[in-house]
Amino acid sequence: MRILALGRRIVSDSPFPSVPAALLTIEVVVGAEHPDEERPDIAQVARSRPTSRLEVGRSTAAWVKTRWVAQRYDSSAAWLWTLKGSRWLRHEMTCRDVVVSLDVETDRALAAAPDLLRTVPWLTRPAFAEVCAQLDMLDTLLSDIVEAAGEGLGEDDLDAHIRSWAARMRRIDLGSLGPLQPVRAVARTARALLGSWGPHHTSPVVIKVLDDPRWDAGLRGRSGLLAHRMMADLWSTCAEERPTQESLVDAVDVTLSSAQEARHQGLGEQSLDLHTDAMALLFHRELHAEVCHSPLVDDPGEYLRALWDSPVHRTLVTGRKRTRVTQVHMNSRRRPRVLILTGAYGEFHHPVASALRPIAKVHGFRPVSRGNRLWQRFTTPGVLPSLAHLGVAPEHDWPGLPAMEESQAAVVSRLREALGATDVVFSDWADRSSAVVSHILPEGVRMVLRVHSLDALDPWFHLMRWPAVDQIIVTSEPLQSLVRDLLLSAGAWTPVVVLPNLVPLPNYDRPKHPDARRTLGLVGWGRRVKDPLWALDLLAREPSWRLRLIGPDFKAQSSAVTAAYVDAVRSRLTDPSMKDRVDVVGRTDDVAAELAHVGVILSSSRRENFHLGLVEGAASGAVPVVRDWPLWASRGGAVSLFPTDWVVANLDEAEARVRAVTSQEAWLDQGQLAQTQAREFFDPTEAARGYIEAILPGHADARR
Repeated sequence: MRILALGRRIVSDSPFPSVPAALLTIEVVVGAEHPDEERPDIAQVARSRPTSRLEVGRSTAAWVKTRWVAQRYDSSAAWLWTLKGSRWLRHEMTCRDVVVSLDVETDRALAAAPDLLRTVPWLTRPAFAEVCAQLDMLDTLLSDIVEAAGEGLGEDDLDAHIRSWAARMRRIDLGSLGPLQPVRAVARTARALLGSWGPHHTSPVVIKVLDDPRWDAGLRGRSGLLAHRMMADLWSTCAEERPTQESLVDAVDVTLSSAQEARHQGLGEQSLDLHTDAMALLFHRELHAEVCHSPLVDDPGEYLRALWDSPVHRTLVTGRKRTRVTQVHMNSRRRPRVLILTGAYGEFHHPVASALRPIAKVHGFRPVSRGNRLWQRFTTPGVLPSLAHLGVAPEHDWPGLPAMEESQAAVVSRLREALGATDVVFSDWADRSSAVVSHILPEGVRMVLRVHSLDALDPWFHLMRWPAVDQIIVTSEPLQSLVRDLLLSAGAWTPVVVLPNLVPLPNYDRPKHPDARRTLGLVGWGRRVKDPLWALDLLAREPSWRLRLIGPDFKAQSSAVTAAYVDAVRSRLTDPSMKDRVDVVGRTDDVAAELAHVGVILSSSRRENFHLGLVEGAASGAVPVVRDWPLWASRGGAVSLFPTDWVVANLDEAEARVRAVTSQEAWLDQGQLAQTQAREFFDPTEAARGYIEAILPGHADARR
């Protein structure tokens, strides 16, 4: 904030009130009638000395009017005349946000000439002192909230703290702040909490404490606070209470515009903070990851238009031109070196590494430990600034950007060292590690990226520098369709190939237990996207069927919609008609042993990329029943991946298929057919050849 402290006389023993530096960065200039060497000469007059009778008349009339106005307001005519004629003051009004009057004479002069300051608001010195007192209270409150975030509060403690914080916020007279509303600092607090605490704890703090309705509506949008409130609402409210799609789009647009304005003003860090806010809202998982319909999937070009129109975003992901690496040379003296980035969300890379080892020297690399959520979380402060530092001439592109944090610089340094000693990078998941590598990849190193359905819906995908990626692998045609459209929005032309997951199918062929024929199975059930309620609805249609739920339960911390969904699942599992017919196995290291109890393997999901557990079930001899995944309905659905007789459109078709395939005569034949189809569709030998060809072009036959 640029503040002008304006007074007729400067009183040295009355210091100017101080504003908390954490809330507002201010620049104060003091203007006075009798300046000393350190103060500006406010008495400079723009009017030239009148030289003609007409000019003398006009000047005299202006002076008479000034005296009359000054008398009405009990003001000093000389001081009002000085202010109205000051060339210096007129210039200052073009670059000041607030004027603070330092004495009663200036109060009266400013009241007498409301157009003197143009549109710049002004405060009396007592009013400004009260503003500073209120800002001190707010500064203490925000500091206490951030400090509590590092203490690992339990749910009860957090609720008590939120009630106390909300009461303290209500006691602060935000209306007295006038133009000095530190909404950017409040948004910065929300940003820090979300990065360290995550959405479960941060959302109620934003809703009940930080996003006070007394804040100026325009400042909420331009500061990023509106985006954080929208994210909190998506996490904390049920579907019918959530913001509309139109309001979400408007919030993203204003935040992106503010990011560009901040960059234009030379505020690189603020620009990237705001851009983070916009992307975090645009790709909020409650909008895309566990739903039946997503605007990102249905019409990505329109949904991402504002993002790719943003100069901030284009600058962030634009780097040096790079020659695509289409060949990896092999000779008898040195096998090609392949570096595998293991990814943040799950470990599916081991079969790929096994396929490559006979012909390549394979090394795995995990940038940070799996437990370090701060490296994985997009909303961690400093994520986009760290990417901006990896570009060409960041000091030119991003003025005002602070140095990269030491911990992040250390990770990037280790990555650079590993990349310098490899020929090919195979990165499993389009996550933060992949994005960083795409920004620092040396010339001549081939990069192959495997994209899963979850990361295609995440912001990291859109922070890749696509010229660095030579080949993309996906495991289904619906995902291939989406990825191609996402690349089109980014103006990228990276080739995308469909290859199935490498599944050791023979390992799952074990004798079935006697009770398997009428037992339905669901692998990896403890997430809303897996929709176990659909499986329970199917189970309810026949009292003689059983259901086996294999894999970990739901996580404790979840969104309001997920919490309501979990409550519904728990209620169904304890229902007297259900509870004795459902076996909850939990996490296991031997899925094949559990599948020996399953005669019908289900895929009840809203979205899948490949559904490894389903294919494993089919390989075990269980008959597949696959819901036509609704999120992919506009892109071919599950029928584009599996045999058509596996896929059902609704519960009625699912019930009919289960009844047909579980009869005594049909079940063994249908199970054997499912095994045969799984081997034909997802033959691991052919799949391995496909991975070798994609990662090491021209060397798929080298294993023979």
